[in-house]
Amino acid sequence: MVEMNKCMPPICQDPASIFLWTDRPQQFRLHGVILPSSGPLNDPSTSTVGIRVENDNGTVYSEELEPGAVAAVDGSTFRLMNMEARQSGGVAFLFIRSSQHRLTKVAIVCYGDFSAATSAHMRTTLTIGDQTFVSEGDWRATVNGWFGGHFDRLHP
Repeated sequence: MVEMNKCMPPICQDPASIFLWTDRPQQFRLHGVILPSSGPLNDPSTSTVGIRVENDNGTVYSEELEPGAVAAVDGSTFRLMNMEARQSGGVAFLFIRSSQHRLTKVAIVCYGDFSAATSAHMRTTLTIGDQTFVSEGDWRATVNGWFGGHFDRLHP
């Protein structure tokens, strides 16, 4: 058994959830902190941004945003809001804010078919241009889906 991320780079403070609701669109949520291994973060407004969730059986969810899909709010903050994603699928919300210390906060909400999330071991990958950030480990089944994050502290 692989132990879950203990808040070590490249993704830490990384709780993620998959909601497999039957009465509304299925949803994936992630928020955390990423740390580029070297140099500054690629500019999300001019780079391809990808989100992928995989388990032992293959891809659960994958979305790739073309350069320009994520808007620059200022030099360190980037955002995408797609109000139609709840009904049509895709990334509904993406927020990225870099700090002076190279730590970058991220928040992501996606809608789609997450029914392939049937095994506990999952890997979440965020790519920004050629930079890759990964969180991998054993998720916990919940009443409405799955919860994954660093397990060195208690979770709800």
